Amino acid sequence: MGIFSKKQDIQVSGCIPVYNTERKLLRCLESAASQRLDGLELVVVDDCSPGTDDTGRTCAQLVKQFRRTTHVPVTYVRHSSNKGVLEARRTAVLESHGRSIAMLDSDDMFLDSALSALYRRADETGADIVQGGMEVWCGDEPDDVLCLRAARIQQTANRMYDGVLDGDQIFKGFLVESNQIGFVTGKLISRELYLQAFSQIPPLYCVMADDLLLYFFISYYAARYASVPCAVIRYDITEGISSASAITDLHRWEQVCSASGVFTVLYSWLKDMQQAGGSPVLTQQERAALDCQCRSYLLNNLQQLQKYVVPELQDQAHELLCSYWGADFVQKVEQAAAAL
Repeated sequence: MGIFSKKQDIQVSGCIPVYNTERKLLRCLESAASQRLDGLELVVVDDCSPGTDDTGRTCAQLVKQFRRTTHVPVTYVRHSSNKGVLEARRTAVLESHGRSIAMLDSDDMFLDSALSALYRRADETGADIVQGGMEVWCGDEPDDVLCLRAARIQQTANRMYDGVLDGDQIFKGFLVESNQIGFVTGKLISRELYLQAFSQIPPLYCVMADDLLLYFFISYYAARYASVPCAVIRYDITEGISSASAITDLHRWEQVCSASGVFTVLYSWLKDMQQAGGSPVLTQQERAALDCQCRSYLLNNLQQLQKYVVPELQDQAHELLCSYWGADFVQKVEQAAAAL
């Protein structure tokens, strides 16, 4: 288990949810174990994944093999049912022992010295959020469409504030000024902030907009934000729910629509907080920005419906969309989009 196997020695927990990404899991784990950082542990949460790698090995078998080749402590947890990436991340945080958390999707990988750069910056500034950049990867032989998509994501994923932000500046910067990307990957975030965030989020099956939900609360409660001027993860866009590929079954389409649950949680939280305190917890600017995010996610769902859902499922998919978002809201956004 290595010299940092004791709980009190753990400084950073690399938290890795896994679902149907076994073919890339070892690459991900090896990138984490190769980080030059003392006091690192890895927490792998198998979200009841049915997948295997190219040789037929399951997530559990891959982790078992990896343990034999690394000095880094590895905790493995398997969900008894598929709960979605949000709940896999919750489990990972609860099972972790580090003062700080570095989330990593299992089809992505840490770049060299990423965690040491983030950790060093946190130590220098006292920041409970430190953001690094992303290197977007679109495969060894990408087509022109994928290259264009990668270039667009590259610009968005590397949106960060060059300096230090304190208190309310962090949340306003994220939600209103858009000077931070809302991903939790590519960031080193204190475990306490994650625990505060999850305390506000009820159990929720969610595989879309989960980053937005988590980072909304993380940035709301954070004390200090800082950044590092370098890429820290390689972000793989070649597969997964966010990839630009045909949607041929309604289960996958429901995963896309699960973004609606994020806004149900956020608006319920706002209502409860206002009733408890008697005054709005967001400024007018912040509330308008949240409303804009909500419309944007629904509009994105509508665009995916048109572009990626196969024709024979279009009608059923639209009905499902209305059941998730509300028929009146869907109609309103459709009408506004048609008027542009």
